[in-house]
Amino acid sequence: MKRMLVVIIMMALMLFSLVQASVTALAEDWTCPACGSATSGNFCSNCGTAKPSAEWACPNCGTTTTGNFCNNCGTARPTGEAKTVRKSSGTVIAKKGDKSDTVKIIQEALVHLGYFKGKVDGQYGKKLKAAVKKYQHDNYLEETGIVDSITFDELKAVYDSLNGGSNQASEQKSGAGRNTGSAEEISLREGKYVIGKEIAAGIYKLTCTGTAGSDMKDAYGAIGGALDALDGNQGYGSMLDAYGSMFEALGGMTVQILGDFGDVLNTWTLKVGDSMNITLEEGTALSISDGSCRISLAG
Repeated sequence: MKRMLVVIIMMALMLFSLVQASVTALAEDWTCPACGSATSGNFCSNCGTAKPSAEWACPNCGTTTTGNFCNNCGTARPTGEAKTVRKSSGTVIAKKGDKSDTVKIIQEALVHLGYFKGKVDGQYGKKLKAAVKKYQHDNYLEETGIVDSITFDELKAVYDSLNGGSNQASEQKSGAGRNTGSAEEISLREGKYVIGKEIAAGIYKLTCTGTAGSDMKDAYGAIGGALDALDGNQGYGSMLDAYGSMFEALGGMTVQILGDFGDVLNTWTLKVGDSMNITLEEGTALSISDGSCRISLAG
C-alpha cells in the first residue's frame, strides 16, 4: 500500500511539472502585431514594439489600456508603440492634504509646464492632484494623482532648472536621489530596482545565487528524501533529485537593464554560481526574474 502511494505521488509530481513547463513556454512566445515576428519578453526583438498585453496610453481618448485596441473608444494601438506606462515606485513624496515646501516645488514645476493654474502655496489640493494626474498621463507614468519618487525626480529637475541649482533641504525631506549602494554585498530577489534610488550607480560584480530551476531541484530532493523515509530507502530521493536537475538545467536567472520607458537595453541569462561585471547607470533600472543574486561594487 505504501509503495503504491509513493508511485502515485511521483506520477502526480511529474505530471504537474510537465504541465507547468508547457504553460510557461506558451506564455513566453507571442507574435508582434507590427512586424509579425515570433518573439518573447515584453518587447519585440526585431522591431522593439511592446508586447500587446503591456499598458499604453490611447492617443485618441487618453485612457490607459491594454491589448491592440483601446478598451474605451476602440482606437487601434499605434504601430511601433514602445512606450509602456511606468509603474509607481510606491514611495510617496506628496499627496492630497499635505502642506510643505516639497509641495511648493511640485506646484512651481507644474505651473512652469502649464499643468497647474493655482496658487503656489504649498498646499496639495484637488486642483494640484488633477494637474499631477495629467502630467503623469502625458509622461507615461501611472496615473495616481500622488507624487511618488519617480514623478518627483522629474518635477524636481524642472524646478532646479528654473532656480539655477538643487534644493538640498527639499532633497533631504523627500529622500530623492538617495545613494543606497555600498561596497558591501546586496542580496536581490525578483523585481525591478531603480538605479540612483534603490541601488547607487556604479560598476558591480553580480553573482547568481538561485534560479527557479534550482529551487525546484531542492524541492524535489526534499520530497524524495521524505518518500525514502516512508518506504524504506528505495532510491526515490536520487531519482527525484535527478529529475529536479533536469529542470535546473533548462532555465536560468534573467538579468535585464531597462531604459526610461521600460525598454530592454541589455539581457543576460545566468546559472547558479555564474558571475559577471555589470555597469548600472542613473536613469535605468535593473530587472531580476526567475532567480536571485547578490551584487557588490567591483574592485
